[in-house]
Amino acid sequence: MKHAAEIATVRRGAGLLDAGVVLARLDRRHPSSGKIQDLFDRGRSGQLSLFISVVNLAEVLQHSRIYTEATGLDPVALL
Repeated sequence: MKHAAEIATVRRGAGLLDAGVVLARLDRRHPSSGKIQDLFDRGRSGQLSLFISVVNLAEVLQHSRIYTEATGLDPVALL
């Protein structure tokens, strides 16, 4: 898994998310969990606009399918 600094490319108030950051967001035990939470908090507060490509979103949906079925958490709603 990538380090938090490699997961999102942040420039000029916008962040491009890799699928790994969204998948890591689902696992609070991930070593970069705090940095990832901060990234999402900044997006939620309007300090940063976060984006994800269609390809990365498809990867998130594919890799989180079993987790989604078990917990009912929708990764798209999380984003």
